[in-house]
Amino acid sequence: MAIVKLAKDVADKIAAGEVVERPLSAVKELLENALDAGADSVIIEIRNGGKSYIRITDNGCGIEKEDLDLAFERHATSKIRTAEDLDSIGTLGFRGEALSSIAAVSRVEMITKTRTSQTGFRVVTEGGELLEKAETGAPDGTTIIVTDLFYNTPARLKFLKPDGTESALVIDFVSRMALAYPKVKIRLISNGSVLFSTPGKGDLYANILTVYGRNLAEHLIYVKEERDGMALEAYISAPELSKTTRRSQIFFVNGRSINSKLLEHALTDGYREKLAEGRYPAAFLFLSVDPSRLDVNIHPNKREVRFDQEGNVRAFVADAVRKALYTRYAVPEIRNLENAEGGRVKVQNTTAAERDALARTLADVKKNAINQKNSKNQFAGISSIEKGTQGALNVKELLLSKQAAEQKQVTPPPAARPAAAEAEKAATSPISKPEPTAPSAAKPVSAPAPEIPVVFEERPSYGSKNAAGAVNSADSKTSAAGVSAAAEAPKPRAFVPEALHVTGSIFATYITASDDEFFYLIDQHAAHERVFYETLLSGQKNQQKASQMLLTPFVVEVSPAVKSREDDWVPYLSTLSYTLEEFGPKSYAVKEIPAFMDMTEARNFIDMFLETLEEERDITDPKKLERIITASCKSAIKANDQLDLLEMKQLLQDLGKCENPFSCPHGRPVFLKLSRDEIEKLFKRR
Repeated sequence: MAIVKLAKDVADKIAAGEVVERPLSAVKELLENALDAGADSVIIEIRNGGKSYIRITDNGCGIEKEDLDLAFERHATSKIRTAEDLDSIGTLGFRGEALSSIAAVSRVEMITKTRTSQTGFRVVTEGGELLEKAETGAPDGTTIIVTDLFYNTPARLKFLKPDGTESALVIDFVSRMALAYPKVKIRLISNGSVLFSTPGKGDLYANILTVYGRNLAEHLIYVKEERDGMALEAYISAPELSKTTRRSQIFFVNGRSINSKLLEHALTDGYREKLAEGRYPAAFLFLSVDPSRLDVNIHPNKREVRFDQEGNVRAFVADAVRKALYTRYAVPEIRNLENAEGGRVKVQNTTAAERDALARTLADVKKNAINQKNSKNQFAGISSIEKGTQGALNVKELLLSKQAAEQKQVTPPPAARPAAAEAEKAATSPISKPEPTAPSAAKPVSAPAPEIPVVFEERPSYGSKNAAGAVNSADSKTSAAGVSAAAEAPKPRAFVPEALHVTGSIFATYITASDDEFFYLIDQHAAHERVFYETLLSGQKNQQKASQMLLTPFVVEVSPAVKSREDDWVPYLSTLSYTLEEFGPKSYAVKEIPAFMDMTEARNFIDMFLETLEEERDITDPKKLERIITASCKSAIKANDQLDLLEMKQLLQDLGKCENPFSCPHGRPVFLKLSRDEIEKLFKRR
């Protein structure tokens, strides 16, 4: 085939494919142009994820009349003049490809006016061809409207993601830019709804609060450091607030949002020994360096940069993060604290995400230790008031307290107070302890009991004349004294966890129980993990909706990206027995939760669900749900959660309904046993 020069429209479409990959690409280029134009107010509006409509309106410098035609030409720019300018780029854009690439694959309308012009101008193009140019009335600045993106490249349009996914990508990018430019008012509109509008007052923290919500903002630590011509300003999360992914790590270099493995590693270095493996901090890092020490001309999307001295940059960022963390978290690891009654409260050497003791002053930790003991959950079963709930009681606790009050004429506990102003007061208030109630009355059965599993118990091979007694109690009474254990084949024995005789617990972690043959240790945390996992998964798979209405709903905040996809995940949570109602622009009130959960379990699960939703675009896959449930095991009863006898018995009853009661979802054993024969041998009774 002969070599020919491609036609202009073909070449333009090929070039556009490198710059405009999806609606996000168009929004990115146009927003960066608006910021480069000196705008202090920008409105971004999209419809259908940006596929059908994108509008960027700014109050920047506008475009002169004589530059209008040139603005749509390839490699036409006002930002650089010579190759030497590439060595010190101070603007977000510089290639001169944005408008021409966008116009080549869409219909574009541009209205622009400079501050010195009497009138504005309107330009309309279609597929890169000029259709109209005329004077018009307009405010100072530029408005660009892009419609029918990829209308003339159906192959590209075909491979775009669903509207929700494309919207989420745009929202994520605009959210980042809102942080990078706190002095610019940025308003984001999607399908007619305002997702957020920043104040533009130059307050970075206010923008984080506006865009990402209070739950994250309240756990951030401010970092500011300068050294060797580099300046760092950042907000990083306290160690107790960690994530399962790096999605909440956002980096900027000279105002440009970037992806950087170097900065990821620097952040990890700074948090070393403060987070468990597989946990990541949230961070908003703003690094300023001399433009001559930075190469941004690596890729057309300008999301990657190179530093001339990467080792110095990594060390600088890591040192700044480490310094900020040590300044606030200089309290050494505490293993024992004196409580008000002179006892000892053990603090586990676990991750910061599992305990907030290290995130507070010593006085706060002592107060929490007292409150946790005073507010020990009395619900018969596996309900508990999780550490760090600031005194809020779960609904089952309230109902049980009311029932106990009617029966025993005791004063019921105060109602849970959602107001933040009363939360601290509630945390220090004494809580009336309800009388224990029969497990069957307090905890509904939410999953059908499977067939009792049959296991083969191995017999000890000591060769003792009474070793045969280890099979079962009946055998121990009828076995011949001289029969060896090896002489009999193992017999099937039905293992029924709920039939065990519960005797107590040790170390507030392991339940002790026995039957006629064995002494058992049951890990209460692993057992509750298994119950939690199978009950929720079984209810979802079998479409069995059993929920309980909350007296005081709790509120969850979501990011704009998650909010834009509410039609996908809100109905899905309904299949898990949750009921959510809109409670503000980025909040939902949770009014019903699964019947088998208490308040803390329900909150932990939904928080993990929403966190995973930030990373996964489709969360309805059963395998993904299993991963979420497994990860949410932190809502289970913990070691050092003191259970009363009724709660222990109820936990074993629930465990008996599980298909696999022998291990937690991570594979750790739930039961350990020691035979009566072995115990007697240890005491030299045989």
